[in-house]
Amino acid sequence: MAGFETNPTANLREVITPYRQRTLTRTIHMEGKGLHGGDPVGVSLGPAQAGTGITFFYDGLSVPAHAAFLAPALRSTSLQRDGKTIETVEHLLSACWIRKVDNLVVQVEGGELPAGDGSLGVWLHALSDERIGELHAFRKVVFVARSLWVGEGGRYVFAFPAPSFSVHYLLDFFPAPRVEYFGMDESDDYAELGRARTFAFQREIEGILSGGFGQGVRESAIIFGEDGRALSHLRMEGEGCAHKILDLVGDLMLVGKRLVGQFVAIRSGHELNHLLVKKLIGYDDYNQSEGRITGEY
Repeated sequence: MAGFETNPTANLREVITPYRQRTLTRTIHMEGKGLHGGDPVGVSLGPAQAGTGITFFYDGLSVPAHAAFLAPALRSTSLQRDGKTIETVEHLLSACWIRKVDNLVVQVEGGELPAGDGSLGVWLHALSDERIGELHAFRKVVFVARSLWVGEGGRYVFAFPAPSFSVHYLLDFFPAPRVEYFGMDESDDYAELGRARTFAFQREIEGILSGGFGQGVRESAIIFGEDGRALSHLRMEGEGCAHKILDLVGDLMLVGKRLVGQFVAIRSGHELNHLLVKKLIGYDDYNQSEGRITGEY
C-alpha cells in the first residue's frame, strides 16, 4: 500500500536524503491503559514497506498518520476516518521521529494507545535500535521553505527555514510569575528528553478528570501548583517544557514526512500545533476559527 503523500507546496520543499528509510524488523505487542480513557488497550507495532509511512489500523480501517485525518481534540492528537477515532497518537509519533522510523504498521485495539507513565518511555523501548532495520529506499524529508506562524491569545507557533531541525518552547505558568524555556536541535539527546511526562496544573485537575481526560496517568502525571512549582519530584529540570517539545515533535510528524526547519512555540498546545501543520501542507481550513491569527514572511 502506498503511503499518503503530502504534495509539495510553497511552504515546503521535498529533498531525497542519502539515508535509508527505516522500519521495525519484527512485530512488537504492547498493552496498558489509555492516557485519557484509562481503559485497557493494546497495540501491535510491525514492519512496513518503504514509502508507506506510518499507518494505523483500527476496526477494519487504515488511517495514515497525516493531518488529512486529524480529529478535533483539545488535550491530545487523535486521528479519525469514517466515524472511527484513534486517540492519543502523538507520543508514538514523537518516538518514531526520535528513532528515525519512517514506515510502521500500527494495529490498535481499543481506540486509544497505551499511555505508559505519560512519557515516551514505552515507545522508545519498543522502538529500540536493535529492533529497527534499514530498507532499500532513501528517506525523503521536507524543508520549511518560508517563515510561517499561527497564534491566538498570546499563544504562538513559528516555523522558519533552517538547514537542520531544532525546536524551542517557552512555557508560562501564569498567574505565577514563572517562565520555563527548553530548546533542542537535531544533535541533542531526544531519547533522554523522552523521559519527560505529561502534566497539568492543580487548578485544572477537577475539570480534566470530570471531562474524561487523564484517567490513565492519574498517578504518574506531573501536577504544578498555583506557584508554578511541581508538587512531586521531577525527572529533569524543565520537565513540563520538555514534554511540550515532545508533543510538538509528534504533531509535526503529521506532515507525513520528517520536517527540517526551526520551530519556536510560545504557550502552544495541540490545537495550535495542528493548525501549523495544516498551514504548512497548504490546507485552507487553518484560519476558519474566529480570533485565530496566521501569518507568513
